[in-house]
Amino acid sequence: GAVPTAVVLTPQAPISGGSMAASLLADSFTATSFRVRALRPNGAVLPNLPITYSYAAFSGPVPPTTTPPTTTPAPPAGCTFPSTVRACYPTKDTTGVLAGVTLTVVNGDLESTSDGQVIDGRDVRGCVLVRHDNVTIRNSRMQILDTRGAVGTVVEDSEIQPSPTGYQVSNFPPVFPDDTGGYVLRRVEVRGWQDGPRTAGGPVTIVDSLLHDLAFAAGEHPDGYQQYGPGSDSDVVLLHNAISGCAGNSTDRGSSAMFWSDHPGAGSTLRVEDNWFSCGQYSIRINDSGAGSGVVVDVHRNTVE
Repeated sequence: GAVPTAVVLTPQAPISGGSMAASLLADSFTATSFRVRALRPNGAVLPNLPITYSYAAFSGPVPPTTTPPTTTPAPPAGCTFPSTVRACYPTKDTTGVLAGVTLTVVNGDLESTSDGQVIDGRDVRGCVLVRHDNVTIRNSRMQILDTRGAVGTVVEDSEIQPSPTGYQVSNFPPVFPDDTGGYVLRRVEVRGWQDGPRTAGGPVTIVDSLLHDLAFAAGEHPDGYQQYGPGSDSDVVLLHNAISGCAGNSTDRGSSAMFWSDHPGAGSTLRVEDNWFSCGQYSIRINDSGAGSGVVVDVHRNTVE
């Protein structure tokens, strides 16, 4: 009898695998119906596929987001870089949701609603779909961050993982940008996926974050951080992170802790400074950007375990 403010969909199947959609969205609300859109990992519509899902419809005003008082853990005193002391780099204690923050569960995907929105204190059992500019996400958990079509996304003190303890092998990364938008990750823990964050085009800064505990399956090649944007103008800063290419569900050492490849466009830049790299057949792998490419790479003061 009322037009819902929001409808949350929960697919009754793993979020990836087979021909399952990467995300389900609801729109076109009326008092008696809504439309379901099933999307592939690349954003394309997934037609003519039976999908079973549950839903919850909500009416009334959307509760406002709040910012609880928080403190940022200070790095250990006396650390200078490069350092051979692992504790000088980000850990689970200095990344992710801050202690004492109460999270509100969101069953299914959460999509942004306006430019400049602040999403705070959410436990999203699905994807966060950023479709507006200058969105800030704080003190939240999510399975996937999808920033395609948006610029200025900032994620702070948050966790990106398929589940608190599980692993998910998939052909799409946990942080999924397009060729222009970019994002900032600050004090973020990313774990449990086949790859860590991906960059394509646009400006990306990953700072004070922990990228680790990858998922492995035979024939796959997990990377703690990965660049994939052939021909795109990509500008990336990796500053004071701990990045591992090791899998948590296997003794395999993975592909690379960081993997910058696939022919970024002329004018692209990469700055890699004060990071701790571990595992991978390659700890730091940079290729497809040789002399004359117009790509500028600056790698210094890093430690390789």
